[in-house]
Amino acid sequence: MIVVSDTYPIINLAAIGRLDILATLYGQILIPDAVYMEIVLAGAGLPGADDVRAASWIETRSIADLTLASGLQLELDRGEAEAISLAVDTHADLLLMDERRGRKAAARIGVPVLVSSASSSTPNGWDCCRRSGRFWMRWSVRPASTSATTCTGTS
Repeated sequence: MIVVSDTYPIINLAAIGRLDILATLYGQILIPDAVYMEIVLAGAGLPGADDVRAASWIETRSIADLTLASGLQLELDRGEAEAISLAVDTHADLLLMDERRGRKAAARIGVPVLVSSASSSTPNGWDCCRRSGRFWMRWSVRPASTSATTCTGTS
């Protein structure tokens, strides 16, 4: 199975110390250069930076279709555009992406997107889950127009 990830699924899982979930579920994750730069270079010292640098199961790849990525950057940031482009380049089975605009763009070109409901939740819902000491995450394949459900738990 080929799985490509955008920035936020990785940093959100790293923030709660559960980046290992991706390794367990998929074995290997591909990220484009722009996502690596967002997490490791621009995000130095933040959740995920050291994890991504050290993880042998996260592979950074350059995109092949610069035209697609450039077109997508008219509406998305570089990381999202490159993640979608890499998913197309590699014929990925899944693209991990939480941002709604990115999911819609991926859906338009037929890229299957997997959404983390917790990392797409409202800021208050996310904080509630982190403070409670418990975290429930549900991954689901969703149409780009569907809004995510917040995580649940007791605080």
